[in-house]
Amino acid sequence: MTSDMEQHPGTKTSEVTGLRPDAQVRPYAPGDESEITSMLNASFADKWGSQELWRWKHSGRPGFEPEDVMVISIQGRMGASFHSAILPIRLEEGLEVPMCVEGDFAILQEFRSMGLALPAHDLASRRLLASGVILRGGFTSLELNAKFYHRQFGYIFAPTISTDFRKILGLGPLEDKVRRLGDRLLGVRRIRNALRGEAFCVDLTIDGLPPCHLEVTDQAVTLRPGCALRPDVHLTFPYLLLAAARSGGPLRFARALVLQGLTGRIRVGGWVGSANRWGQLAVRLVRGQ
Repeated sequence: MTSDMEQHPGTKTSEVTGLRPDAQVRPYAPGDESEITSMLNASFADKWGSQELWRWKHSGRPGFEPEDVMVISIQGRMGASFHSAILPIRLEEGLEVPMCVEGDFAILQEFRSMGLALPAHDLASRRLLASGVILRGGFTSLELNAKFYHRQFGYIFAPTISTDFRKILGLGPLEDKVRRLGDRLLGVRRIRNALRGEAFCVDLTIDGLPPCHLEVTDQAVTLRPGCALRPDVHLTFPYLLLAAARSGGPLRFARALVLQGLTGRIRVGGWVGSANRWGQLAVRLVRGQ
């Protein structure tokens, strides 16, 4: 599938987008990081950040496509950048739709009277509609939405429940969370006693994360990278189950657990061979031994 954005990097698109004749618009290309981050740092009141931060946030994320970052040049000088990502948004239980989440919208001061924003927004809309994406949004304040986004694009401000967002692309942040959770669990005498002298290994497949496995003893619960050599069981589940466990409370986690189990996204394999050990562990937990 092609779109108006999938053109040669030097192709003029003013006749398509309504941009001025000397404007060129194209997707991101390797090597653009320096100019893009310089423009972001010049456009934001507080310095935006480094090239390493940009790669982590944009080109290094799963599912990144060059068309997710659009740059506009005037007479060969980059003057604007528009960043986006197509991600699933859950409108209600069982209803997820793709949404274009946008951010890092920057236009250099000297280019701000050239009418770049609206044509760039409309150009992206063509690609999104062709891909079946009908929702667009981002994170902003009520004041900035009224001043810019609603006036320019017609966006409606929707208050969020939380503005505390974290992105986990690797196992590093998760390893520490698992360790701390293990410390709390093993702080319960009944659990620690039940695990005494035992060592369980669980192979994990979590969508969006590298292969890993869980080692459980009466001393620690440890998440390690890579597949285990001799796992007692293999567990597959979606990442959103972790998100529900972290921030949703017991009820939301239970609902997510049931829903994902019914849809077949939670799978347990290899448990038959170690069923006796798991049964003995369950008995010890019940007895408090």
